[in-house]
Amino acid sequence: MDISDLPLLYLNNETSQKVFKYILHNPTHLRKIAEDLDLPVETVRYNLKKMEDMNLIYREESGNKTIYYANHEYL
Repeated sequence: MDISDLPLLYLNNETSQKVFKYILHNPTHLRKIAEDLDLPVETVRYNLKKMEDMNLIYREESGNKTIYYANHEYL
């Protein structure tokens, strides 16, 4: 196994898969993700932070919201 495989191994978790797949098709902000996936905001925040640390996603500021996007390098 190569260290570059670690981000993909992280996506073996059901919750992280749901969040990543959602962002992949619906770039949006934290609360919208939590609401649409019926997950606690803190759970989504935790998963977004982990995914961002692994470069699976990135974020951009849009007005007063932070929008999360999937890093298409991992598709």
